[in-house]
Amino acid sequence: MISYFIYGLPPSILATIVLIASISISISCLFFCRKFVRVAKKEEDTNIIEIYSDAFGVAFAVLLGLLIVNSWNAYDQTNNQVRQEAIYISDLYKKSLLLNEEDRSKLRSNLKTYVSDMINLEWPLLSQGGHSPKVNQDIFRIFDTLYYSKKTNEQEWFFAQQLNTLATQLNDERSSYLLNSTSSVTPIMWVILILSNIVAFFLLALTTRAPFSLHLLLQTLYAFGTSLMLLLIIVLDRPFYPFGGEITPYPLQILLSEWEGEQQHESLAPGVVPTSPAFTGPI
Repeated sequence: MISYFIYGLPPSILATIVLIASISISISCLFFCRKFVRVAKKEEDTNIIEIYSDAFGVAFAVLLGLLIVNSWNAYDQTNNQVRQEAIYISDLYKKSLLLNEEDRSKLRSNLKTYVSDMINLEWPLLSQGGHSPKVNQDIFRIFDTLYYSKKTNEQEWFFAQQLNTLATQLNDERSSYLLNSTSSVTPIMWVILILSNIVAFFLLALTTRAPFSLHLLLQTLYAFGTSLMLLLIIVLDRPFYPFGGEITPYPLQILLSEWEGEQQHESLAPGVVPTSPAFTGPI
């Protein structure tokens, strides 16, 4: 329920709600403590309150830090997996030159369909942790093309095995970032994080000894800072969530544009099999 509420809202509305709610709760804690909580007059009592407040502040900071680091690592890993997937697709497309003309044409057509469906069908679903069944079918077609390709000698069997290995790696990368598209911060973790934030607001309002205007400014700045941290966790926890820093299908779009340029070149020079200058070295 909490995850659906967080990731089901438009990014601008979610950011506004988080900022307003955080600042409002923080200021409410300030007014509550000023009006209803009797401030300790003895220095010893004040020191005891500050000790507990500092201990909780450290624990809350560690919790925030761990969640941010974990989410950041998952974000980087997912970004690398998307780029690696594009590399495997490019390698499959280039090394399809090893196949006969019929199988090469079929494999390249399946790869173009796969990339196009990834961009147009699956990518919009990734922001909600979903995936497209059509893309699953595209993957199966790629494997079928490689499995049923003509293999008349040992060398062709060896080339087919290489291409099948690339297709398997491609499928593994996609499966990995599909798993990372879902939230790693569980609902109970969000509840603990939000309640800890409220307690931190209350302790700051209770222990800060300053004029009201300065105290109000401190509460507002603290609430603004913690809300930014929460938004950062939201952005990193769902790497495909459209919040301005999401992972885009740009590597796949580059592949499509390159293939379209290659197709135009083929139409201008029929009968000539184009080769990519980036494809060098042994197969």
